[in-house]
Amino acid sequence: MTAKATRSRVEGHMLGGLATTRGLAAVNGLNVLDMVRADEVMAYISTEHPGEEPHVPRVDFGTTNFTGLRIGDSILNIHLDLKLLSDGNGDRFPKRPHVFDKAVWKKVGQKFDDEKGFLQCSLVEQIEVIRGKLPGKLIEPNIIEIQDFGRVHLAELLISCNSYELIMIRLELGCTNEGSATMSATKVNGQGGGG
Repeated sequence: MTAKATRSRVEGHMLGGLATTRGLAAVNGLNVLDMVRADEVMAYISTEHPGEEPHVPRVDFGTTNFTGLRIGDSILNIHLDLKLLSDGNGDRFPKRPHVFDKAVWKKVGQKFDDEKGFLQCSLVEQIEVIRGKLPGKLIEPNIIEIQDFGRVHLAELLISCNSYELIMIRLELGCTNEGSATMSATKVNGQGGGG
């Protein structure tokens, strides 16, 4: 696995009276065994906390994207739902934690897992093959299984009661090279001024 450059940044401060946290992680020139390549993979999360009950932040995935993603000889365009946790107009704060919001459950097709302590979903709406043939098969909207390579998970989002973690690429290698790896991941948490 190689990359030409990586960068990350996390910041927290008060903006307009709101506790704000931002996390960014990017990988440029990614190459995994000449099977998964990307010009750039960027994970971005911003949360703004209201400072009053129920202390549930607005969440923005802003500049999150895949640029020049290639799997095998195929060139992919990954359509992301960057408004997955939006209430529609962006001005209001959510009334309940995202993990307990039935509208979010409906969007992602599953419920909060009490045993795991988080809701696992994805920002991927669609994987579009622009050119070439995908060397594997889609087994979920965000998971590609490639024979003699393994599984490629794209834009996984883990939501707990007070944190949001975005993993842009997670690999489960199942070939002569076994193991797992994540690329371009960021996590933000906290409850704003309320504790």
